[in-house]
Amino acid sequence: MKDRVVFSKTELFYYEATAAGVDKGTGLERLCNYLKITPENVMALGDQANDAPMLEYAGIGVAMGNAVDYTKKHADAVTADCDHDGVAVAINKFFSFSKINKYCLNAILIKQLHFDHAL
Repeated sequence: MKDRVVFSKTELFYYEATAAGVDKGTGLERLCNYLKITPENVMALGDQANDAPMLEYAGIGVAMGNAVDYTKKHADAVTADCDHDGVAVAINKFFSFSKINKYCLNAILIKQLHFDHAL
C-alpha cells in the first residue's frame, strides 16, 4: 500500500491520504495548466508540512505565522498567523489592488466560475 497511498499528519489526531505522486503542488500545477496561468502568477499560503510542495510550486509561497517550521523553510515569506488575518496581510503585502484592472479581475472570476462548473 505504501507505493499507492501517502499519509500526512496535519494535526495531532488528523491524517490526510493522497494517491502516491499526488500532492498539493501537483494539484496546483494542474489547476494552473487548466487556467493557462504560470506559477509566477500564483500565490499560495499554507501552514502544514503537506503544504510545502504547493508553496514551492507557486511563484510566491507564503507560510502562515502559525505554520510548522518545515513549511516555513519551504516558503518565500512568512505572514501573520491565522488569528491575526495572515492571509489578508499577505495579499496586501504582495498585491496592489489599485493596479488591478477591473476587466482583468472579471476575466479571472469568469474563468473560475467556468472551472467550478466543469467539476
